[in-house]
Amino acid sequence: MRSPNRSHNRESFFKYMSVATAAIVLERRTLRWSSPVLFNDPFDVPRELSFGITPEDIVRALARRMTHLIEHPPEDTSSLEPKVRLIVDTVKKGISAELKTQLIAGLADSAETLRPTGQSMEALRDMWRVWLPQFRILCLTESPAHAAMWYHYADQYRGVVLELRCDDELDSAWLGTKPVTYPAPKPAIYTADGWAKLLTTLGGLAIKKLLDVATYTKAPDWSYEEEWRITSFMRSPETGLFTDYRLHPRELAGVYVGPKISPSDRDAIVALTAGYPEAAVRNVSIGMTREFNFSPAGSYPLRRGEAQRQPSAAVGPASRRTLVAEMSPEIGPVDSEFMRVLFAEDELGAVIRAHILIEAQVNAIIESLVVDPESLPRLRFEQSARLMIALGASEELSEPLLELGRIRNAFGHRIDTRLTMGMIDKWLSFFSESDRAMMDRAIEKTCVDLGQPTASIGEHNAKSKFILISVFVRQVLRQMQVELDAKRAAT
Repeated sequence: MRSPNRSHNRESFFKYMSVATAAIVLERRTLRWSSPVLFNDPFDVPRELSFGITPEDIVRALARRMTHLIEHPPEDTSSLEPKVRLIVDTVKKGISAELKTQLIAGLADSAETLRPTGQSMEALRDMWRVWLPQFRILCLTESPAHAAMWYHYADQYRGVVLELRCDDELDSAWLGTKPVTYPAPKPAIYTADGWAKLLTTLGGLAIKKLLDVATYTKAPDWSYEEEWRITSFMRSPETGLFTDYRLHPRELAGVYVGPKISPSDRDAIVALTAGYPEAAVRNVSIGMTREFNFSPAGSYPLRRGEAQRQPSAAVGPASRRTLVAEMSPEIGPVDSEFMRVLFAEDELGAVIRAHILIEAQVNAIIESLVVDPESLPRLRFEQSARLMIALGASEELSEPLLELGRIRNAFGHRIDTRLTMGMIDKWLSFFSESDRAMMDRAIEKTCVDLGQPTASIGEHNAKSKFILISVFVRQVLRQMQVELDAKRAAT
């Protein structure tokens, strides 16, 4: 059944973003709607209502507007500003030609002496300043094949595009989107006469008109974006300049991974998409014709393989001690791309990305240890870590993995969270002495391989320590996976 809120016939829209943003969206199942105050583009919704029109221009335009209303009063005056409506309604009831002439002469005098009739421009500006932070906008587009948008909004082709399904049954918010227009002539509100019309309109209606024009019109230079927008206002008890509204799993129709995305980022996004049963993952490539090509990316790694299999031999403490010996000091090859990507992120991005990739590796190990991974429910990270240990992985991994989950949750619940030395030292304390020694040897070797000065884990700052420990943990898990695959192949 068609939703009564549907305003168009589109089946889906698209949202460009970086991998870090996509990971947060997919994990939290929310989309961020922002106040225009946060927009980077200075040509977008204006922060202040000042379009280069002087007060003198406004007052003279007001005189012309009022003269027109007196000489040609409209049938319906309900949308007029109260003082203006009183004048117009009085005229409609019938006044003498002499009084009408005096009114018009008075308006001309108002223009000359700059005493405007109707609400003031400053009053509208004050209303605008109050409303703008409360405004919420979600920006979408028609296609996943915009080269410029891949570059500007999706981390220079290294990011992701989400396809959002317009689901009538779920009454998706984007059923109410409206297309942005790109007119060559300026909208009327950018002129003195347009302002005069606004200033003789009820304050609330005037602001809504301003919001509509400011939100849904842009300069022709931006027409390539084929943008659609949906708007709302902050609701109680919301605060701040943005709101994260829920994304239903069925509303995600597809995930397009950029042509320059790193393998580790791609794996992380594919893993997160597993929680969206109707979402197809597509690889994006650029062909010889310089056009975008879209191809299926295959199934989620935890779903690959046979539906039924015999469980692999467990990786217990004794096995891990052998593994540690084999890795020391040759822990590698360390995933240098993984390390490079983490160092390129801010602290939030590094924590989220590291957690996602380590979680994907834990899930891959669980798949190797159970008979039928298809029957597993979707687990939280803490549950996955405990299940891996219960299936035979070394208990030495338990607390380090659980503490990583706590660090990630700290960043997920407060936007002002920072990595501190105390936080990282606490995490490091959960590793055994032999693991910390091996970590130092692995870091030294990695620094040598990368041509960088060598330093122990204790000599790095909080972010660097977090990244190096994350690389170590993921490498241990990857080595376990290699050992499990080898044992499975041997049997």
